[in-house]
Amino acid sequence: MATVTTYDLQFVEGVAAVPVVRLDVNAPGWTIREADFGMPQLNRAVVSTLLADGDRYPAAAYGNRTLTLTLRYDGASADDAAAQLQRLYRELDRPTNVLLYRPGTSGAVFFRTFRCGPSDVVWDPFTKQVRAAIPAEPFAVGLLETLPQVTVGNDPGETEPLNANPWVDVDTPAVADGFGRVTSSGWGVADSGQAWSTSGGSAADYSTDGAVGVHSVGSVNVSRRTVLAVSMADVDVTVSMVVPVLASGAAISAGHMARHSGSTDYYAGEVVLNTDQSVQVRLRKNVGGTLTTLATSANVAGLTHTVSRVFRLRMQLQGSAMRARVWDASGSEPTAWHVDAVDTSLTAAGQVGARSILATGNTSPSPTVTYDDLVVAGPPAGWIGQGGIVERSTAQSHEGAAALLLTPDGVTATAEARAVDLVPVTAGQVYRASAWVRCAVSRSISCNINWHNAGGGYMSTSTGTTAVTANVWTLLDFTATAPVGSSQARLVPASLSGTPAAGQLTHVDEARIRLVSTTAPGGLCFDVSGIKGDVETPLYLRVVGEDVTTVPSKWTFGLGRRQTMISVRRRGTPSAAPGVFAAESLNLGDDTTLVTGVAGAHGGAVVRTNFATSPGMVIRFGPAAWPTAASPDLRGTYRQLVRCRKSVAGDVIQMRAVWSQDSTVIYGDILTLPGDTAWRWIDLGLIQIPMGYDPATDGLSGASLSATGPVFDTAIARLSGSGTVDSDSVAFVPADDRMLGVVWPTSGLPTAFVVDSAASGVYGVGSAGEVRSAQVETAGLPPMVSPGVTNRVWWLRDVGSEFATGDDATGYTRITPYYWPRYLHVRPVTT
Repeated sequence: MATVTTYDLQFVEGVAAVPVVRLDVNAPGWTIREADFGMPQLNRAVVSTLLADGDRYPAAAYGNRTLTLTLRYDGASADDAAAQLQRLYRELDRPTNVLLYRPGTSGAVFFRTFRCGPSDVVWDPFTKQVRAAIPAEPFAVGLLETLPQVTVGNDPGETEPLNANPWVDVDTPAVADGFGRVTSSGWGVADSGQAWSTSGGSAADYSTDGAVGVHSVGSVNVSRRTVLAVSMADVDVTVSMVVPVLASGAAISAGHMARHSGSTDYYAGEVVLNTDQSVQVRLRKNVGGTLTTLATSANVAGLTHTVSRVFRLRMQLQGSAMRARVWDASGSEPTAWHVDAVDTSLTAAGQVGARSILATGNTSPSPTVTYDDLVVAGPPAGWIGQGGIVERSTAQSHEGAAALLLTPDGVTATAEARAVDLVPVTAGQVYRASAWVRCAVSRSISCNINWHNAGGGYMSTSTGTTAVTANVWTLLDFTATAPVGSSQARLVPASLSGTPAAGQLTHVDEARIRLVSTTAPGGLCFDVSGIKGDVETPLYLRVVGEDVTTVPSKWTFGLGRRQTMISVRRRGTPSAAPGVFAAESLNLGDDTTLVTGVAGAHGGAVVRTNFATSPGMVIRFGPAAWPTAASPDLRGTYRQLVRCRKSVAGDVIQMRAVWSQDSTVIYGDILTLPGDTAWRWIDLGLIQIPMGYDPATDGLSGASLSATGPVFDTAIARLSGSGTVDSDSVAFVPADDRMLGVVWPTSGLPTAFVVDSAASGVYGVGSAGEVRSAQVETAGLPPMVSPGVTNRVWWLRDVGSEFATGDDATGYTRITPYYWPRYLHVRPVTT
């Protein structure tokens, strides 16, 4: 028996896993007589001459295709058939449309179609069939493929950060409850899904009324406790409370519990409402049934108890450190903490909850405590404090909107911000740890790497210590080799020794540990592989907005606009192609020496030209051996850039490239360096490898021929002035495929920018995905990616001369690549 193929053929709202279907032409009543999806038209450029046999096709590109459908509808009546045919004609008349096609396969493809003209649709009244020739884009598309976010560093030696949340842009997901439900004999289930349980008093003492959670505290010295079904050791918990009766006879206390275990062990942070209506904050512990006060604040200035006042109470607990503060919920949260303490009695994770109690002697009539707007969070994702507390703070940041804030507990010998997770390392490899820090006082701060073995056992610590000036962002940066036996490491971006006081607040931003490598992607480039589909497809890039523009709070007049160069190489082995050469690897020419320990330089090293004996245009440096061996991967056109800076802004200094091989010498254009002292990438022009005619293959065999590169030197002249020029990297960016220049806005509020490679444009989006007005200019062609190869995307964030601060070696761009695979016909299971 012949196999019958079942088609899914639907006009749908868009390309989605479960799209909205407007018309299903394979539904009951419809019959698909013919469905010809063919191949798109291939358009060729033809070159021919009567001096040689045959034609040549130097270029070819697919044109649109035509989808041919023959359909019949057999309805219950002629009117039913007419209604369905009307729906079909309306679909065919839409200016653009999407046709889902699944010819018995597990996955569908989608054809993006265009309006049919009168001659494209034929109705046969005798056979009751409609034949439609539907124009469509060349390729069918599959579902959206979103790739992991990559971080592209401005330093070519950068690789992807190994630790989580280096920019503190992710906070720990919160447990939350707004008590918008009505329950009795308990509090039910929190908005975030965790169940509440109760202890103390009777079941009738616990309820929710659709707005608040209620503790009815009808007996003295018997606590009412409600706890959430969570297990957390370190918490940041905030809640609103109302006590609608004044304390008489003795105080009323209410607040948080953390690390709650069993019926006797917990820490408590509570508001104490006294009989004179004064308000205090208290930290307590209950261990084995023994309740101990750890610390009590003085009366909170400006805050008194009234029957309608809504208090907002916040408590933080990390490691052995805890603190709390209270304020009127109608006002702003204070910056100071009212009470803090250090205790090591309870270390295990436990439940979080609320506790209310009347002190012995209280005579308040029918007292209740109501709770609302509970939020429970942990420390910022990926981070923990030791000898202090860490939290996400928007008060300061080096780049972006937030940083990690470390507050020492004031009693522990060392206060540290630490990464939670150990990251994998390889013994003998060099790793780099860095962070920007800003301390409230001038002091020394260390950045550490703690090395661990495969079992997690601590082995040793590598340290880089830097003196920082009060309230000045300072870079902590050092490299270390993973010791023998190590396979894991923990980053400690900020370590304060000498029993730092609680006032030594330290902000930490851009805290990273990463492998040092000049061949692995991460610095100036990233790789995209495993592309699905049959043909090349546009690569969309979602760029974090604050990485390419200046947030409004940090914008200053004259700051200028960043200009970014984007390129792609889609053949061969990307790491074997020309890349970036550091100062240490360059041959030195006239009046040029290697200098180390230079701030702002890649790796801290530069070649410095002082023009002591020869100010004219002579060769100053070039790659020592470039490339080291002939290879097919060297072939191509490249844009050569040098990263450099002048020591004196007013000096007139010019630069040019000199390319030579055997007896051939090519001189690039002469460029004048910008009139400032910022680090900048200087574009010295295009060069082809090999120079001259390139057969590419060995005759008719089709075998690729290797190519060897020329000598690439850089000549510099000082026309006036007395300063020097520092150069630290020479980059060769592929320019024979697709290259795009983007000029970003000076500042603004887009959450992200999208490089729309299909439309060759860039637009800004807000936090809800809405398109925002953004002044972005582009020139060139955005990147495409191809299946079956490694696609290396080059990203040089700062190549222009307009942005006032130039190229920051510690800068970075966070990019999320995504694409829609494109198919010639159908989508198999493995694609």
